[in-house]
Amino acid sequence: VEHATARDEKLLDMDSYDCVAVVVNQTFNASGLLFEYTQSRHQPDYFCFQDIATRKK
Repeated sequence: VEHATARDEKLLDMDSYDCVAVVVNQTFNASGLLFEYTQSRHQPDYFCFQDIATRKK
């Protein structure tokens, strides 16, 4: 959880909240090199995530 930025307040329906939930994802290949980085920001009153990663040999 972080303090909301001016951009968060502009893009999200913040109601009376002054913070956002921040979810960061990093994905690496088999060699250990980062090839994907994502960050999502959500109003704190409701958010739910489910993530399943499967590695096949």
